Amino acid sequence: MRQGARGPSFPAARARIMPNRWHAAASPRARTRSMMKYASAAMILALSATAALASPESEISAYRRSHGLPAVTADPALNALAAKQAHAMAASGVMDHSVYAPFAQRISAYSTVAAAENIAMGTKTFSETLAIWKASSGHNTNLLMGDARRIGIASASGHGRTYWALILAAPNAPKRHKGLVLVAGDAPSAAAAPKEASSRAEKPRTKAGCSRNGADGMWQKLVCWLNGS
Repeated sequence: MRQGARGPSFPAARARIMPNRWHAAASPRARTRSMMKYASAAMILALSATAALASPESEISAYRRSHGLPAVTADPALNALAAKQAHAMAASGVMDHSVYAPFAQRISAYSTVAAAENIAMGTKTFSETLAIWKASSGHNTNLLMGDARRIGIASASGHGRTYWALILAAPNAPKRHKGLVLVAGDAPSAAAAPKEASSRAEKPRTKAGCSRNGADGMWQKLVCWLNGS
């Protein structure tokens, strides 16, 4: 019929309607996909929040709070000092508090009344490193230093190992004291660390008394002079 020829054929009309029906049927699936995207985004945010809670600062603070001590916060200046020490150890392949410079010399530029340093090598994560420090009396004493309020933490890789440096400090208020006398802490026992891992601790003394006899090292004499002792 000519009228049929002018108007749209029935199959053509169905062809135009079918996409609308298909879209209506697919909408629930589209909504499901959108919900999955939102759920994935929420999961990523949750994982990010968990990662933040697991930061070295948070782990140390949680450990200190479990012993009735105040939490610590990261300090940019201490982070920079720790980074220099960690990179110096990684570059030389030597784990020692004096690789970059003696600790008392390094910390003297930071306004503090007390400071301590823990170093380690051979561990891959901070959680592993912290576990070693907790198991060593000297390192654990530094972690639980009562006056500590700020920390600096850094790691660097070299010679096939990862080297760690942690500095804890008690900010000075308001008068500044020049110089600190620090002595090495005891080394961790063999049971405290894996065979491939090792660590050392540097203990603080605040305004220690000084003698000027020949037994004092050159650096200690300098520190004593800075302290006015």
